[in-house]
Amino acid sequence: MAGAGVKFPDADLGHFQVLEEIYRSSGGAVFKARHKRTRTPVVLKQRKFAELGRKRDILSEARLLEKLSHPHVICCYGHFWDTPSGLLYLVLEYADRGSLHGLIQRQRALQRFFDNAFIWSILTQLCAGLSYLHDARVIYRDIKPLNLFLSSAAPNDPSAGLVLKIGDLGVSREVSEETIFVNTFYGTPLYAAPELCENEPYDGRADVWSMGCVLYELAALRPPFSGANLIALAKSICRGEFTPLPPRFGKSGLAFVVDRLLTVDMRQRPTAIEVLGWAHGNDGMMRRESVEQARAADLREGRKLVHIAKATPVAGAPTSHDPAPPDRFFHTGLSDTEDEDEGSGGSGGAEGRRRAPR
Repeated sequence: MAGAGVKFPDADLGHFQVLEEIYRSSGGAVFKARHKRTRTPVVLKQRKFAELGRKRDILSEARLLEKLSHPHVICCYGHFWDTPSGLLYLVLEYADRGSLHGLIQRQRALQRFFDNAFIWSILTQLCAGLSYLHDARVIYRDIKPLNLFLSSAAPNDPSAGLVLKIGDLGVSREVSEETIFVNTFYGTPLYAAPELCENEPYDGRADVWSMGCVLYELAALRPPFSGANLIALAKSICRGEFTPLPPRFGKSGLAFVVDRLLTVDMRQRPTAIEVLGWAHGNDGMMRRESVEQARAADLREGRKLVHIAKATPVAGAPTSHDPAPPDRFFHTGLSDTEDEDEGSGGSGGAEGRRRAPR
């Protein structure tokens, strides 16, 4: 795991060389930096401790991040106060291949679909990280491509593949054993679950819905839901109305998973660990069939695909399943999308309907 064992408990701003500004908002800025002594590349995320009087919340975020440790979650190396400026800095793992959002945008501009194997790889890694967070009683609440980052499996080998990492956990919430459901709305409307749109109590399955939206976008290069305004978007989400995946997916395993994840009734929606079980367990055959069907359709239709460069194992297989053969799950590298965007640790068809049972 990149950054494993790295901590900067007594750091201050003078210990880092700021290389470039990645992002700036009213709440602070995000910088790419390097730790001067160890030469470790990091992301420095500013937080204004007086921001809307949220000092306690910001400290809670920092402590939550620091205790999380998983190959598919951005690592927080520590935090420190810069007293002169009145800013809190989070020291985060740097993802050298940018965000999943940037990658999707480039593929959309090129009009090139992702290879199904790559989509399965991203799903498996996202499930692994999300299962870890849910097991730690953390609800993410804002899963979207912009918050999912990519690192090289081997920094000195561009063909070694990609590792997905969940980042920017600023709106995540830790829940106690007594608090099974929460009802505070956070998240991005395009990826928000129906229960969030209707201001109803929710749990980790709200993250599973958002994961379904990400999976759909990887397959179709567009989000599943849209609307002329926020009200129309919310209605579309709450009715589960989305355009089916492109014909090349047919009744593939991928289409099945998307359909299950985008189930309006939260009670009927699978958990992250269940979805991870599909990817690692006996449904490996379903996944291979999905890949073969899609490739055959693409060859017939002359579609361009992103090719797989190399496969490496994904961390986070559920202990309730026997290990899957190495060819069932992998990180993938992209042969024709080497451009980097910001790294951080920060078709037609009839509408498909997935209504909640009455």
